[in-house]
Amino acid sequence: MGDHNILLRIQHTFLTLFESEWLKCINRMGCSQNQLLIGSRLRPQFVLWGYLSCTELNADIPLEGTVSLAVSIELIHKASLLLDDWIDDDFARHGENAFHVDYGAYSAVMTSILMVIESLDRLIKTQSASVATSECFELLIKTTKSMACGAIEELALNNFTQFDYHINRRIALLETAKIISNALLLGYSQCNQRNNFLQEILNKIGELCGFLFQTLNDLESFSDSDRNKQHKGQENHDYDRFRKNLVIAKLYELLSNKEKETLVKMSDIDILMKYYRKYKIEELTIRELEITFNEIITLISSGQKYGATLKWVSGFTEFMYMLKDVASNRLADKSLS
Repeated sequence: MGDHNILLRIQHTFLTLFESEWLKCINRMGCSQNQLLIGSRLRPQFVLWGYLSCTELNADIPLEGTVSLAVSIELIHKASLLLDDWIDDDFARHGENAFHVDYGAYSAVMTSILMVIESLDRLIKTQSASVATSECFELLIKTTKSMACGAIEELALNNFTQFDYHINRRIALLETAKIISNALLLGYSQCNQRNNFLQEILNKIGELCGFLFQTLNDLESFSDSDRNKQHKGQENHDYDRFRKNLVIAKLYELLSNKEKETLVKMSDIDILMKYYRKYKIEELTIRELEITFNEIITLISSGQKYGATLKWVSGFTEFMYMLKDVASNRLADKSLS
């Protein structure tokens, strides 16, 4: 119980410090639009869990450096969302106006660039010259490059390649998974005792989490269209706009040749939903996600062999189960079990 309470206090302190630093950062950039102020803070929390993996847990654990790195990764994440909403012509996110709706597309693009620069600039100002700082720069640059490459590849999709599952998964890895992997690795870079084995485990956990979260996001438009519409300001299945969607790509693999031809040619949501129900895609996807989730839990447990603390294994596992519960609720109360 003591260890559990310490972890809760660390998480609470971290999020409190993060919100304070995030608000200062946003104010310095001169923009307090709602999209920049709301969000789950999921990626910052992964930075924390990367840091905690090999850190002795106590109530006085230093968090300032980790908070600063968490702000940097959140800046990159938010920068990508400003562009995503504009490119996808989504009017809202989490029920709030998209940035480009309030300020226009040009401001969305320029603010996105500013946020990436701010992400790197704060690293210069808050980190001392060290190997860890060099690693952080490399991780932030790799994250930005990966997400940009994924977005370019997604924009190149057409009415044939949008159904290719391997292409969709590669884009999801570049756009969604890499930022989560690198968030964990950013936090891990602050640990004094590190090794390549645990680093690779954290990287793999991040990749699987990214695949899990992206699939859940793609599934939501089918499992709860009302929630999806409220979230984005309009119903968005990605089907008629040549965007990645792992669920649709998985469905396509199961279709007969005639059904594939119909799906490609007709671009009809009703036909898509007909096949979606026929092949029980929701049930199939949830089963696959359960397998992915169990693999993540196994990887977390294996971290103890390579230097991760038992407290971290227990706490991070609990955190992942909490995320699983949240995801189940988002899927119109259909549990992942």
